[in-house]
Amino acid sequence: MHLTKPFCTLLLAVNLAACGNVVLPTVAQLANISPLEADPAGFEVLVDLPTGVSIRPQSAVLTLSAVHEMQSKEISGAYVLEQAPSDMGLRLFRIAPADLEQIREFQSIARAWESEDPDASHGSISVNVIACALGDGPASDAVFSLSLKTRTTGEFMPLIRNASVRDILDPGATSKQPIGVKQCG
Repeated sequence: MHLTKPFCTLLLAVNLAACGNVVLPTVAQLANISPLEADPAGFEVLVDLPTGVSIRPQSAVLTLSAVHEMQSKEISGAYVLEQAPSDMGLRLFRIAPADLEQIREFQSIARAWESEDPDASHGSISVNVIACALGDGPASDAVFSLSLKTRTTGEFMPLIRNASVRDILDPGATSKQPIGVKQCG
């Protein structure tokens, strides 16, 4: 299964068009981490947003999928990440404790498929977040950064630095906002 190799699948599907702001050493570190082996309790996303921007409630979502082509089987799941307190003044998201066992079961099934026939199985992991405006919204040149943690005792790894906040804007934005950001709430 292609999912056990690079955790970079996560990078490709973070759904942030911030390619020029991707931190390549973090990509290299993620390439050595298997999302099928990593403890999901350690997955955390830290977002540094500018003034006037927040993450739309319930929009930080982790999506997992795996397919075994020879057996015509597919599993998938979408998990709303819970916002956790952060003493750093940043937005911290993690997998809800109630979802951990379901994700571990997903990992177990996907690992079994991979061990049976690695060429007939593949999968993906992605994180999606959607921004919304607070008050007058952000400045037109506002930027954000995103870091990941993949181990409960690990450190945050910067994945995206100083990317345009436009990359995470709500696609249902209205033209009344300064840079097309839909109001929160």
